[in-house]
Amino acid sequence: MKLLNNHPNKLVAFVFRVVLGFCVALGITQVSIADNAPISTHKFQLEVSALSVTKESESGGDEVYLSIVEYSNYGKSSYFRVPSYPTHWLAKHLKSVKKVRLWEHEFSNGEATQLIVSIVERDLPPWNVDDLIGAIKINLHQKDGALIVEWDPHHFQNEAKVDEKEPGKPVFVLNGNDSVYEISFDTIIERINEKS
Repeated sequence: MKLLNNHPNKLVAFVFRVVLGFCVALGITQVSIADNAPISTHKFQLEVSALSVTKESESGGDEVYLSIVEYSNYGKSSYFRVPSYPTHWLAKHLKSVKKVRLWEHEFSNGEATQLIVSIVERDLPPWNVDDLIGAIKINLHQKDGALIVEWDPHHFQNEAKVDEKEPGKPVFVLNGNDSVYEISFDTIIERINEKS
């Protein structure tokens, strides 16, 4: 011990080896020196800014809802609808549907999520199943410290036709089930720091 006291660097190396030995013996394989370092994350919010109908599929009027399916690379998948079951919107009142929050999530580094937002015309089961008017896929992933949002209206083959109304903007025209609907979205991305 006298030799180690005269050489502080050797003392530090000795203590480090002893601690490392205990960690290995106890099965602790990951040691984080910077546990309090912030991890860059993003908060993402998706809203319907407007929803309208030009042509309804049912002669008595459409009853519609939005179906949202979420897939995450972290293994989390979920399904929900807006408005929640068993309610729906009457197509003739869609002009009042504005600023409806569909989904929000805080992303951590390396996280990726795929959302599929569908407009569905509600029917009465079991005699008649709900009809798909159209769907939009939204890919969200972090890259180089930024949250990337990619809109894809062309992801279903042999399904309802969906077109971008204005290229580069999240405004879509959906033509499924012999109807014409238009939906536009707003996104809010906020950069936040969170302790790990």
